[in-house]
Amino acid sequence: MKKVLCILLIFLSPIGAISANTKEIRVAMVLWRGMTDAELGFQQALSDLGYIAHYTFLNGEQSRAGLATQLRTELVPYLNDYDYIYSFGTTATQMVKVINHATTPHIFNIVTDPVGAGIANSIESAGDKLSGVTHRISLDSQFENAQKIKKLGKVAFFFNPREKNSESIRTELLVIAKQRNFEIQEFRSPPVKHMLEKNLKQLREHPESIDAVYFPLDSYLVSEASLIGQSIKMIDILSIGALKEYVSGGVLLGLVPDYFNLGREAATILDSHMKGEALSNIPIYTKTNPKVLINETTRKLLDVNIPADIFSSATLLN
Repeated sequence: MKKVLCILLIFLSPIGAISANTKEIRVAMVLWRGMTDAELGFQQALSDLGYIAHYTFLNGEQSRAGLATQLRTELVPYLNDYDYIYSFGTTATQMVKVINHATTPHIFNIVTDPVGAGIANSIESAGDKLSGVTHRISLDSQFENAQKIKKLGKVAFFFNPREKNSESIRTELLVIAKQRNFEIQEFRSPPVKHMLEKNLKQLREHPESIDAVYFPLDSYLVSEASLIGQSIKMIDILSIGALKEYVSGGVLLGLVPDYFNLGREAATILDSHMKGEALSNIPIYTKTNPKVLINETTRKLLDVNIPADIFSSATLLN
């Protein structure tokens, strides 16, 4: 009898321990352009923290109309079935906030300017059942690095005028250009009529007087990072990208956020809320901790000399 009891204890004890420590949650993942490193970091961190998370994915595929339909039919009727809503990007987060009405705790990620976009009340307190992570990096720091590499007289700026983030960045860039004494030549590149391809061709065929080109935090342009990189690395101008995807695709360098780590920070916010802290009391995470990336293939191809203080701290991509 004692032997049977011992065997039962051996098998039952671990099961009881697992059950007691299990933290099971249901999360609606509202995405704008599919899975990114931000979501991978979020999911990995939740797993590391001991959560068993059940995910439902809604992917807007960069279509407001498409995402609106999904939210209306697949999320709104079931808001109370979820413990959390996670949203990626400014547009998706704005749309979730409108339909959620602070019903389900909402954690956003990769939002450039949450206060300016009307998502958050302040950095210190985003709002009722709301907090999240911003990935904004100082534009001035981007161009401080660029001017260490090359004297800038005119900078080409590619942006999608339909995206609020790009318009906000455009306004900031014009101020920085005046302060740092260079001109901006705008290349408006909305996702219609092959405008991006036409603008890249124009830059490739007429690069004269352009010293550098900048690609901002813009979901549409990021989705075309491969096309951009293949075009840009053949032009003898300094190319700068605000995200890893640009540099991986062939853009020369960028001071970029680490999406995976920012995803982990979003999970940390969720964990703090699960432990009893109100989301309204959890400040928006702003410590982006950017890193310098250099596409070494492009650097060698164009024979660009990178100052030692930048090169020594950079991560090289091939």
